[in-house]
Amino acid sequence: MAETSIALNRFGLGARAGQPSPGDPKRWLLDQFGRFDPRPAPIVGLPATATLIGMLRDARDERKDRKSEAKANRAEAATPGKRTGAMPAPFRDLREQYVSAVGARTAAALASDTPFVERLVHFWANHFAISVDKIAVVGLAGAFEFEAIRPHVLGSFGAMLRAVERHPAMLLYLDQAQSIGPGSSLGARAAQRGRERGLNENLAREILELHTLGVRSGYSQGDVTEFARALTGWTVGGLGRLPALQGSGAGFTYAEPIHEPGARTILGKRYGQQGEGQAQTVLDDLAVHPATARHIATKLARHFATDDPPPALVSRLERAFLSSGGDLPSVYRALIEAPEPWSSGPKFRTPWEWAIGALRGTGVTSLPGATAAGAFQQLGQAVWKPGSPAGYDDVAPSWAGPDALYRRIEVAQRIATRAATVDARQLAGQLFPGALSEATRSVIERAESGQQALALLLAAPEMMRR
Repeated sequence: MAETSIALNRFGLGARAGQPSPGDPKRWLLDQFGRFDPRPAPIVGLPATATLIGMLRDARDERKDRKSEAKANRAEAATPGKRTGAMPAPFRDLREQYVSAVGARTAAALASDTPFVERLVHFWANHFAISVDKIAVVGLAGAFEFEAIRPHVLGSFGAMLRAVERHPAMLLYLDQAQSIGPGSSLGARAAQRGRERGLNENLAREILELHTLGVRSGYSQGDVTEFARALTGWTVGGLGRLPALQGSGAGFTYAEPIHEPGARTILGKRYGQQGEGQAQTVLDDLAVHPATARHIATKLARHFATDDPPPALVSRLERAFLSSGGDLPSVYRALIEAPEPWSSGPKFRTPWEWAIGALRGTGVTSLPGATAAGAFQQLGQAVWKPGSPAGYDDVAPSWAGPDALYRRIEVAQRIATRAATVDARQLAGQLFPGALSEATRSVIERAESGQQALALLLAAPEMMRR
């Protein structure tokens, strides 16, 4: 595959219609660091996290009021035709915020002239995965990516890690907001009344297993539990769930009354009692740990080279991470300069990558949020809705099944119908400069119509891979 096509499709999101091919692919990628806009126009007007938390609080309050009303008057609640189970309006509002955020994310990707950095935003959002399967996260998912990922994609891994783990979407998704130290002042009072409040280990476990060190990296269950104790007190203000949070602002809040007191020993290192700073010091150490460097390097190598990450590339990225203290642009430069992404076989596109590439190629610059959300749902990769905190898979077997390919063909036909004036024969060379196979060129040339030619191009092997 020609270097220009690799830069456009493997490192980027696919060429835009009419876009000149970069003359120096590597320089084109590096220059994007200075041009990236962390707050592009599509996301500027969206509500911030504090506003969304207020909406979530209103939704929960209304649901609570409905339950109380139904309990107080069960006969009336059971009256035929009475819609007691209808979704409260505030929850519908949160769903609308999700749809708007999907549209904004899609528009940012379609219009971006820094597609390499945009791809990195998507990579990190999947690495630090949350899911709108949890209703508390529905309205916050977009703000999580826009506020915790985008501003730090060209910074340090440690800064991104700090922002991600403190964001209310992550704290709610992994149940950290309700984790209470049994030995904390509030936990002790609850125990005296026979209502013990529990420690939740979800966030601590996923930070160690998924976000930093990786599986089989030497940490123990004891480390998970101790880290969970250190994290107590990290919660979400503005939801009115605990007396300890009354008067706190909407967003990340440290609540001393629910923090488990005492020193912690994690990965063989002792962390003294520092309140909020105790867990943050652990995070800072994890951010530059050698196991973290290897875990991140492996995932980047898998994403930009092959499903089976090349050991030489992993080692190169690992060294760049460690020598720079987790400076992400240093790691990206090492990735661009490495030979493996430019010489490895093609990577199979996920549904998100394929759809964005097809739409960019046909000149689409935005989609209504509902249209975008529905399309990605149909393609099997709903935005911010992976099946687990591990995020969506980044290997071909997860996306190359017959049913998945058939869905892409259906969408390709719809795109071709709406872009009937696009000349597929001319477009093919723009999308895959120096990399279009004779077989694909021949199939397009023999198409019975321009619309069919475009649909065939969008379903061609070159389009399915990057």
